[in-house]
Amino acid sequence: KGRPPKEGDFLTFNMVPSEKQAGKMVAKEIEGGTLGGTLEGKVKWYCPWKGYGYIDIGEESHFVHHSDIHAKEEPKLFEGQTAWFDIGASPKDASK
Repeated sequence: KGRPPKEGDFLTFNMVPSEKQAGKMVAKEIEGGTLGGTLEGKVKWYCPWKGYGYIDIGEESHFVHHSDIHAKEEPKLFEGQTAWFDIGASPKDASK
């Protein structure tokens, strides 16, 4: 549960026997992480030269603008990529 971890995050997990490799232990029930938002979706499409695109959660598509992406480098969103994000009100229309 939670978002993908980044360096310095505090994570909690349980070690359990691997279902795929006998004699090995794997981490399960991992919680923690601060990278990204609280919602997980898939990039529907993103156009870097236009600076916007859409991320899907189930049947719903959500607009994403380059200015809302927090990244160390130029945002790179690719079709089908998993994205963690939060949904906020549109600066142009707070009802959206």
